[in-house]
Amino acid sequence: MQIKIGEKIKNLRKESGKKQEDLANALGVTNQAVSRWETNSVYPDIEFIPAIANFFGISIDELFGYENERILKINEYYDKIMELNNKNNGTDNCTEECIAYARECLFEFPEEEKLLYALGTVLFTAGYSRYGECHKIDKEGFDCLDTDKHKTYKEWNEAIKIYEKILSKQKIGEFYYKSIEKLLILYNNIGEKDKAKALIDSLPSLNQTSDFLSGVCADGKEKLKAFSKLILKMVDECSFYMAQYVIANNSNITPEIAVEIIQNAIKMFDLVITDKNYGTYNEKLLRLNLYLSKWLWIANKHNEAFDALFKALNHAKNIDKLKTQKTSKLTAPLVKYVQEDVYNNTQKSRASTLIEESFWFFQGDEAKIKEEMKSDPRWDEWVKEIKKC
Repeated sequence: MQIKIGEKIKNLRKESGKKQEDLANALGVTNQAVSRWETNSVYPDIEFIPAIANFFGISIDELFGYENERILKINEYYDKIMELNNKNNGTDNCTEECIAYARECLFEFPEEEKLLYALGTVLFTAGYSRYGECHKIDKEGFDCLDTDKHKTYKEWNEAIKIYEKILSKQKIGEFYYKSIEKLLILYNNIGEKDKAKALIDSLPSLNQTSDFLSGVCADGKEKLKAFSKLILKMVDECSFYMAQYVIANNSNITPEIAVEIIQNAIKMFDLVITDKNYGTYNEKLLRLNLYLSKWLWIANKHNEAFDALFKALNHAKNIDKLKTQKTSKLTAPLVKYVQEDVYNNTQKSRASTLIEESFWFFQGDEAKIKEEMKSDPRWDEWVKEIKKC
């Protein structure tokens, strides 16, 4: 331990451009005392430890060399929590185990923002996987959230408190903004419109966000990369909200218009990724095609409905091909400088999950539609293709 703290003091002093005399004067000791500490002849008295850490602007843990170990352990816990949580995306596979583990991790590191966010996210997911997002039709015939029912979800109520706690710390960074995103969804789910509005009003406008501003401080190839990423982000988000528009208007939209909107959402990707090497965006296209198949079936376009299912399967196969890679490089001219991280949270084939998957957005009529589609011989052909994967 003496070697570690002696070397640490010496390295910190040199990095900060300080002399032994500077540290000695700040602590009220002699230059020789500081010299002996740095040469490991003696160990600083315990009463000097907080003052030494404060002099260099670090924590006592960092002074003793514990900080890196602490960060590594927190990161390890966070990754394990999120890995477990991903198994509950849509189904309650190990929710209780995941919640218990997240609480244990926080017991060891109370108030740690990263682990607070992890627990909040586990509870956020638990509400969906255990009870689902419930909808009802308002007086005008529009789809809306069943906020009264959502208010009874104890998991969402606790998640809200956790996200609000993270925001109260005013520590602006990754988990601050991630918490805002989740909190807005939950406020909306339980009908806290005023709180959601106040939170939204506190945020920067669209053209002041990091996505839009990333190209300002870039040059050359990096500028092109920033522009490409922004374009992809906009396509990804726009396609999502086009599908959301259909969902929100579920009872007041004709099947033909719903089909047209979702097909246009899919086409947006082809305008940018012209060579159809979609990389990680295969997942979004898979889901859009699943949702499209539902509306095509309702529109009595049964052939096209199965075409959409087979397209979803092809996207699933492409996702499975990516599982062995850590990154995926796009190759279309407009996005050729973009490299996406591949997140592989399961060894299970993505294709094998399609049979029991919903049409992306569950709206109550899916079981009936699935039963109808299963009576068509092409359903068995689709399942047979899936089982080959």
